[in-house]
Amino acid sequence: MKKRVFDTFVILIILLIAIIYGYKFFAMAMGICAVLSFLEFFKYKYNNDLDIIKVIGILCLLFILFNSVFYNLPIILPVVISLLLLVIPIVIYDNSKKYNINDALYLFGIIVFLSLAYNVLVLICKIDVFRCIYVFLIAFMFDIYSYVGTSLIGRHKINKTNRTIEGSIVGIVMASLIGSVYHYNFIGDEILVIIVISFILSIASVLGDILFYNIKNYFNKEKRQVKVIDQFDSVLLAAILYIIVINIL
Repeated sequence: MKKRVFDTFVILIILLIAIIYGYKFFAMAMGICAVLSFLEFFKYKYNNDLDIIKVIGILCLLFILFNSVFYNLPIILPVVISLLLLVIPIVIYDNSKKYNINDALYLFGIIVFLSLAYNVLVLICKIDVFRCIYVFLIAFMFDIYSYVGTSLIGRHKINKTNRTIEGSIVGIVMASLIGSVYHYNFIGDEILVIIVISFILSIASVLGDILFYNIKNYFNKEKRQVKVIDQFDSVLLAAILYIIVINIL
């Protein structure tokens, strides 16, 4: 819990610095987080020596993530190039047990999801840094208050995760309330619209947390200390949903 609160303040400091130095600074910070997240997923599945594949994966990840930040390409172009770069080593290794098409597709899926999700965070920061803070605020408030709710009244676990139904309800209510107050004062809009958006993003935080928990549990049966992806599991899905909402509205 203490680590979660500390990481929340670290992210908020990065966002505040982004106000001064611009969204490109934030993009580089998110690039580092995305690479660390990718390396975690890489280690979940692979124990063998695949350093070349690891480097290729990192380059592909950053190539997609930094699109529309440092250069502007049709989104399909970096995605297709990344797929080709991940498939070509199959011929080089010539060992299906070490690296095969299933491995390439697994890494491709992880790279596309992480790069686009972190890219969405950067785009939101580019549009308005206060909106970016809003997304983080919703996700982190949900995390903190769902933990408090679980500790106090939690009884029924959700899908074998550490979350409980009671704690999640507390987290959703508090994240929606705090997020709505922040949005109204720093971004604006009609109060009813703000409440609905905050509620939707709070639900997305729950789903993102459960989604990543199950993915990590599937590939990583042993208990590990909190990693980078654990700090962003609630944020990424909320960010994707929020960029869709603000484009519709």
